[in-house]
Amino acid sequence: MNTFLEARHLSRRFMKEGHAVSAVQDVSFSLYRGECLGIAGASGSGKSTLARMVCGLLPLSEGELFLQGSPVSWKERKKLYQKMQMVFQLPRESFDSRMTLKKSLMENLQNRQGEKGCREEMEHLLTECGLPLETADKYPHQVSGGECQRAAIARALASRPECLVCDEAVSALDMEVQKGILDLLMKLKVEKGLTLLFISHDLAVISYLCDRVMIMEQGKVVEQGKTAEVIRHPRHPYTKKLLAAVL
Repeated sequence: MNTFLEARHLSRRFMKEGHAVSAVQDVSFSLYRGECLGIAGASGSGKSTLARMVCGLLPLSEGELFLQGSPVSWKERKKLYQKMQMVFQLPRESFDSRMTLKKSLMENLQNRQGEKGCREEMEHLLTECGLPLETADKYPHQVSGGECQRAAIARALASRPECLVCDEAVSALDMEVQKGILDLLMKLKVEKGLTLLFISHDLAVISYLCDRVMIMEQGKVVEQGKTAEVIRHPRHPYTKKLLAAVL
């Protein structure tokens, strides 16, 4: 399979009250082009820290990242920004509350391509993400949570990434709205050939969307494999505990 991103022995430590605390410990994985890889675990398991590390938002304490086969250092993290975009849990907080959604999208488009064709592409992105064009003139607080998350996905797509990293992107939404966002991500994956890295504490959501899954506990990967196989035949006690929470 064509490897988009490879992580080798990633670790991340923080200082807390004068002591080093490990948030991620010796994590290795490959993310293949065109797949959706899920990272599951309870709050504090290290999954969001790991997501920020592979996107170049947090430096590695140890380990190596390879993007399309080439090593990427912290100084070269712009290479990650050009290929990967994040979609966060609370979309309203990721937007500037003083800017309309149109202005936020246009800003991303102009950063990439200048003024030419930006309005047409902005309208295309909104339509592609299931939003009426009049949404563009609204502020983040004037739209629903689901609409705001769709706008956040449209803004991420404005950079024409090859990979979306979704960090608990549906956990703040009710179940019906969640399904709409998950269906949108699946559609974009197929139509645009996107690669997805999907972080969630909810294995029911992971099973709906993801081809493979990694289970994290206390900063370590304790189990990984094809999603259907891991869910049908969990091996690690922690995986069984997560599954019991959704059954």
